[in-house]
Amino acid sequence: MSWKKDPGRQVIEQLMWERGVATPVKGSTGKKAVGSKGGKSSRSVASGSVALQRLQAALGGFILAMLGWVGASQLGLTTLPGLGESTWLVISGGVGAILALTRLRPLLWASTGLCCALTLLVGYTPLVVRPTQALVREDTLRPADAVVVLSSSIRKSGEMDDSFQNRVLHGYEVLRQGFAPRLVVTRLAPTAKRKSYVPAIRQQFRYLQFDYPVEEVGPVDNTYDEARAVASLLKERGWKRVILVSDPTHLRRAAATFKKAGVAVLCSPCRNPDYDLARIEGFGERLNACRDLFHETIGYETYRLQGRL
Repeated sequence: MSWKKDPGRQVIEQLMWERGVATPVKGSTGKKAVGSKGGKSSRSVASGSVALQRLQAALGGFILAMLGWVGASQLGLTTLPGLGESTWLVISGGVGAILALTRLRPLLWASTGLCCALTLLVGYTPLVVRPTQALVREDTLRPADAVVVLSSSIRKSGEMDDSFQNRVLHGYEVLRQGFAPRLVVTRLAPTAKRKSYVPAIRQQFRYLQFDYPVEEVGPVDNTYDEARAVASLLKERGWKRVILVSDPTHLRRAAATFKKAGVAVLCSPCRNPDYDLARIEGFGERLNACRDLFHETIGYETYRLQGRL
């Protein structure tokens, strides 16, 4: 039987044509349907399906890139200047959505996969333990002219944040041990938005019945500014040496910066609240150590290139 005389095949060919799979069969009812609304409708359906697929791909890229950014932040990327803002999470998602619609889509998968692999490597191996411990500088304390506690942050209410509270409590310990007669703190800039630590410190002194002078230098934005401000104070007062208090992993860079500014320092690290430096164990502790290692390594090399240490 010829296909022209096979009505069943004609029906199949007609249905395939209406769905955009084949051209209309000569002699079939498709001739009538060429300009029909059914043809336009099938093309609209096909166009809508493509748009939906692109939307799904973009959404998948958005989510994938955001997960990659979260992984990178766990490793310490957001400790870099300018990358700590929450808007970068959304920006990374937007970039991922765009990449998902281009030929660079494999790059998106590769970068996210790399972040996941590095997170697992750092969290489940001792890879960062010794490099992090090597950042710590602790000196044998001797009498000095002042205890200098480096800034962290301060709340709008004027209360110290947890990091600075931890540092200044260690400064109190050094004072009580008799190694220095006064406390010096640095004031963050801009002063219009960040209040002084001094009122909160003096209030704690009253509670603790301490009687030590408290001085403040600044405003400062970073460790380099703190070193220059303290150097000016030493020159003005004729002091010879100070005891420097900060986070354990910060003191290697801080001491080198103060030395470059002409300040003789003895380093006395405060306690690390996030992990035990003598024994860094567990997934979370290793990731915390990795963030500190990343931040201080980048900071040290940046200061070195800038001639600040």
